Order: sequence, then structure tokens, then C-alpha cells
Amino acid sequence: MVRGIVRRIAVYLFVFTLVLPAASMMAHFMYQKARSRVPPGASTLDMKIPWYLAHKDEYDVIFLGDSRTLTDIHPDLLAPYIGPRAVNLAHWATWMPMQYAIFRDLVGKIPPGTVVVWSVGHQNFQKQTLNAVYPVGFDGMLALFRFGYGPNDILKSQAFFMPPLMLLMQADKLYRRIEQIMSLPLLRINGRGDEVRNPASFSDDLLKQYREMPGVGYAKAWYGDDGSIASIEQYKTNGAYLRTEMDPSFYRRKQKENEAMNDGSVEIPAADPESWGPFVGILEMCRKNGIRLIVNEVEDAPYRYATLRQKEIYRAFMRDTVQKTVGSYGFSYVRVDFDRLLSEDYFDHNHMNSKGVGKFTPLFGDALRRAIRERYPDAL
Repeated sequence: MVRGIVRRIAVYLFVFTLVLPAASMMAHFMYQKARSRVPPGASTLDMKIPWYLAHKDEYDVIFLGDSRTLTDIHPDLLAPYIGPRAVNLAHWATWMPMQYAIFRDLVGKIPPGTVVVWSVGHQNFQKQTLNAVYPVGFDGMLALFRFGYGPNDILKSQAFFMPPLMLLMQADKLYRRIEQIMSLPLLRINGRGDEVRNPASFSDDLLKQYREMPGVGYAKAWYGDDGSIASIEQYKTNGAYLRTEMDPSFYRRKQKENEAMNDGSVEIPAADPESWGPFVGILEMCRKNGIRLIVNEVEDAPYRYATLRQKEIYRAFMRDTVQKTVGSYGFSYVRVDFDRLLSEDYFDHNHMNSKGVGKFTPLFGDALRRAIRERYPDAL
């Protein structure tokens, strides 16, 4: 019996110390190989930031923030307002602590005269988890610990960037991805009699059209409940992301489902220390390094606010707490009239679709150009 237990322990040790790390390193190698086919500007933050630093003299304006910056702010569309030398350095699920790490890696290397536009919303000041979106290094991990994050959370956020641990720490994500793939229909009726086509071939022509558009580094189709193409996403080489809805009714139904879960209750917003600490730390870094910073306010889709009072309470928090803090550090603050946007201008609860981007761009372009000319008249 003892021998059997020892043998079983030896097998477990073999698997966890040799097999899993080896498989993880192979997965990391394949992941890196796949990413090498995507232009760095259209890739993830660990590719975007080094790429920008290698080409930093080519840009006069950089955009930083979370996924709202990624989806809503398009340098190519803003060119008539701020010129063509701008780049978007945002990505998905980049909460305030990771934004702090990104600023820490950038502030001492940004060329003098560069304008940094940083977008934040009331959501950024809620308690948030650490995501595996950016490698922060040892000093960055110490900073996260000082902001109140535990060692386990920090390790989980960084294991993805450690080849031997990548697969083990991403097991849940991989399982969900497999489930998502398995849920797609193998066959789809194309609407002409009884003819049936493979979904991949069905979307090839449309995807090819979107992939070959100028400035697009990567494109992918998203499917609705019936297996038809609901939308197409495009990652641009200038760092932005555009979602074009092919079936708007699918996304309006999803928004209605989410809206039903909002009971209209209002919690008076208060900045969580684990988010407020990095926020103030970023402002301090920018002031110390002479960064030309402009802070831009963002909001969720209108349907996320069940009542006008709920919306006004969040706006008051941004105006009375966030904007005043930004001003106390000597930086400019801009905000567009979000009441001119509708829920149908978003493909989910807070990310604009192509229609919304078309509405938002001139509003934001005008506001940003005014702010730059007033605060940094030699910048453009």
C-alpha cells in the first residue's frame, strides 16, 4: 500500500514538474508563433508597448486606457482633428493597476512634446481583479502588492508571461474557449432551399473583404445564436479595434437581456483604494516626468443606467472627485456630451460599434483639438 502511494505521488510530481511545464512551454511557443503573424500594433499590450517604444518618434499623440479606449478611439478617423501621427496603446480588461504598470514603463521614454490622452470612467474606480494583460516585472509586482493586491492574484496575472506556467494558469480560459468553439454549429443553412454550407467557407468572402481593408492587421467573425455572422471585428495596425454589426437585432436583444438585470438601485460611488492608488500614482508620475497629459472621461452605454438619477450620481463622482483631482495636478480634462449617443451605438454594455464610433469621433475630435490647442499650443 505504501509503495502504491509513493508511486502515485511520483507520477503526480512527474506530471506537475515535467509534463505540464513542457506542455506549457510548447503552448507558449505556438502562441508566440501565431502572434508573429499579426502586426504588433494590432496585437496585445506586451507586443504593442515595445513596438511603440521602437517607433516612438513617429507619433505626436498616444492614447492610453482600457478597452473603451481600444474600441472607441481611432487615430485614423481622428487625423482631421489632431493630425495623422497618433497611435492607440490600449487593450481589453486593462484595469487601473495594469495601466499604472504601463505608464511606469512609458513615462521616462515618451519623446518630449508628445501628448498623452488617457481615458477613464467611473467603472475604473471600482474594485477590480488583476488580469493577465501585461508583464509588469518584479518592481511592478512589488507596486501591485503595495496597492493592496495579494501574492496569489499577482502571480495569476503574471504567470501567463512565464512560459512554464502559462498553460496551467490559463486552464479555465482554455476550457471556456473550447466550450465556445464546440457550441458553434458545424453546418449552417444559407437560406437557399435545403443547401447547407460549412460556416467557415460561408464567411470566407466577407471576412476576406474586411481583412483586406487598409490599415487592418487582423479580422474575425462573431456568430449569433443561429450560427449566422452577427458581427466582424477588426484590429487595426494603429492599435484601435472596430466592431461592425451584421445583425444589429442580435445585439439589441442581448442588450435588452442585460438591461432587465438592472434593478435601478444606486450605490453612491466611492473610489476603491486598490484602484485609486494607481490612479493618483499615474498622475504623480506624469507630473514628475513633464508628460503632456489630457484625461478624457468615458461612460457606459445608456441602457446601463436604469434612471437619470443613477447616471447623474456617477457623473457627479467623475466631476467632483476625478476631474478635480486631475486639475489639482495641473492637467486638462475633456468630456463629450454622451447624451447624444444611444444604446444602439454600442455592441455591448460599454464598447462602441462602428455606428457609435462614427458619432463619437467628431465630438471627441473637436473636444480634444480644443484641449490640446489651449493647453499645449505648439503640439499640433
